[in-house]
Amino acid sequence: MKPGGALIVILPHYTYTFDHRRQPTPVSHMLEDYERDIGEKDETHLNEILDLHDLSRDPPAGTPEQFRARSLLNIENRCLHHHVFDENNSRGLLEAAGLDVEILNFISPFHIVMLAHSSQKIAASA
Repeated sequence: MKPGGALIVILPHYTYTFDHRRQPTPVSHMLEDYERDIGEKDETHLNEILDLHDLSRDPPAGTPEQFRARSLLNIENRCLHHHVFDENNSRGLLEAAGLDVEILNFISPFHIVMLAHSSQKIAASA
């Protein structure tokens, strides 16, 4: 992002999704994943997802067996939430990236919407 640039971020709030049985992911964990260049093929959270995913809030997932099969193909269908968000870790993640969160709102049915900007100012031309 350019100095002084703005960013709009929209994330699912876990309490209103099929992730509601999971705990929000600590910012430190997300930063570790970034530092270690963890990609979408990572299955670190797979067992947690399979155990705690609320299938009643995700009808396309089907039965537990169908959901497991779909989950094992996540790199193809991108249906899993590796990390789980609430308003605290969402803000914390952007702040850890050096951004200032100006606005944080909730938009039905389950979105966290944030407007953030780079705290660096654009240098004046000489």
